[in-house]
Amino acid sequence: MIRKVIRKVDIWLIFSAFSIVVLLPQINQHSIILGGDSLFHLNRFYDTMMQIKEGNFQYFVSMYGFSESGRIVNALYGPYLAYINGLIMLLTSSWFKYQIVSDFFVNFIGCIAMYYLLRSNQVKKSYSIWISLLYVTTYAINAWIISQQFLAWGAALLPLGVAAGTRMIRDKNNPVKKLELTLVVTVIIQTHVLTSLFLIIILLFFFCWSFIITNSKKQLIVGTISSAIFTIFLTSNVWGALIEVYGSNSLLAPFQNMDPYNNGTISLALDNSQFSIAIAILFLFQIIFIFYKKSNISVLNKGVTIVGLILLISSTKLLSWNYIFDRIPLISTIQFPYRLLTPATIMLLLGLGLTLTEVTRNKKNKSSEMYIILLAIFSLLNMLVVIDKVSIKSHIWQTNEVVASKGNVIQLLRGQKLREAFSNFKEGTTLKYVYKPTPDYVPLPDKHDRPQKPYHEYDIKIAKQSKGIQKKIRDRKLVISWYSTSSEWRRINVVKYSHTQLKLNGTKINSKDYKLSNIGTLSIHSEKGKNELSLSYEPSKWFEILQKINYISWLVLFIFIIKKCFTRLNKKSLKE
Repeated sequence: MIRKVIRKVDIWLIFSAFSIVVLLPQINQHSIILGGDSLFHLNRFYDTMMQIKEGNFQYFVSMYGFSESGRIVNALYGPYLAYINGLIMLLTSSWFKYQIVSDFFVNFIGCIAMYYLLRSNQVKKSYSIWISLLYVTTYAINAWIISQQFLAWGAALLPLGVAAGTRMIRDKNNPVKKLELTLVVTVIIQTHVLTSLFLIIILLFFFCWSFIITNSKKQLIVGTISSAIFTIFLTSNVWGALIEVYGSNSLLAPFQNMDPYNNGTISLALDNSQFSIAIAILFLFQIIFIFYKKSNISVLNKGVTIVGLILLISSTKLLSWNYIFDRIPLISTIQFPYRLLTPATIMLLLGLGLTLTEVTRNKKNKSSEMYIILLAIFSLLNMLVVIDKVSIKSHIWQTNEVVASKGNVIQLLRGQKLREAFSNFKEGTTLKYVYKPTPDYVPLPDKHDRPQKPYHEYDIKIAKQSKGIQKKIRDRKLVISWYSTSSEWRRINVVKYSHTQLKLNGTKINSKDYKLSNIGTLSIHSEKGKNELSLSYEPSKWFEILQKINYISWLVLFIFIIKKCFTRLNKKSLKE
């Protein structure tokens, strides 16, 4: 047992060291990599950090981030992980340290998850280690480091879900472990909804395949249904919030990609930043080998490789994506077809591990050593590519521009002044000097009066509309105060949803006392002198019940896991 623990610690050390090495250029330059996505997520996590710090918890509306606007974001976008990131931000106590720590976690979790997938499918340990390291150097994971795309958090966890899927094929007598399937699906839904949609499609594929070949159809069906029911309880806060907000409001949808073919697919050019030459060579080897070598290749290997190939093709310009988005609007929710590269990468790397294990199973050690060396070379080459990308992005922090990616970014400060602003968390003012006016999920009071330029509308009505207005948080409410020289209408840069509660000078107000813009911002009929408006959110009673059920479900899950761990330890101690 002690040897097993030591071996596991050695693997964790390898993964930890590798996860840090790719971050060294950023650490050495003491740089923060800023872009449109990073500014959006920093606002989300700053909001949860301040809620934790001050004890003013508000699950729905933003009271600290996003210009203290009362808009809803976190409740619809990985709520629990947002609080985890807020806690990390609070503990690290600086923007720079938070970014390094969060980058490390994404890398490390990606390594562990991929290693679990490979080892659970009987891929040799030496191959599993190097392929896991290789996975961290792919765009699926480093997208968080270099551009803070939250899809990378989902990509770091997705191999765990694929492992639950492949179990349905490799274990014909016990195709579903309810705890495993429940946990991985729940955690991914809590992290990133789009990744969870990819996972559900993948699991559906494995379920149908397993139903045809398994010896235990009853166990497959009962286990899957049981896991689905448990998952529904454990994720009630996610789907419940979606129903609560979308069911009572008309919301502005996230960015709709009108030209996915030219703005959202993987380029097949050699200088492509999303699909490196090293990865392309390995994938090409795996695909050709599977179709060329008919014997001694497992059915599972063939299956995951074919699925990986389909997903890989789907992420490129080989499909007419503009036509597909236009004819099948539901598919357009993926926004960018290159996101299919993440599950494709996982499937093809799993296939590669299976191939190397299968072809060296009955051969001498020299053959295995050669493949290990080749994997090491490809992994290290890809690591150098990632390090170079991180170095380039980090260097921008030292320039007058400071911001690495400027798409739709509003920058009020530059150079040393902006760097100094990011030296601490002081009152969140940093996020007002540089921001991206992303209007996702703002309410549309009139469906027929949709903003033609939503980013511009958000900028002028929320981000910049704050002169003469003071905001503070009191008793879990956002309190806005201002002075009026007469009884007049006053624009306030806060957002009102259907269930947002408003009180002006201590009195609850109704629709005749305010007006709403086309993105849900308020105009208040204020009184002469000092005015104080309090804003809070009161969800439906049924959601409050769902939330309590969710807390109880997680408590039961933790108790069950702890009990199971103690049972296993007792069994091991008895054997020894």
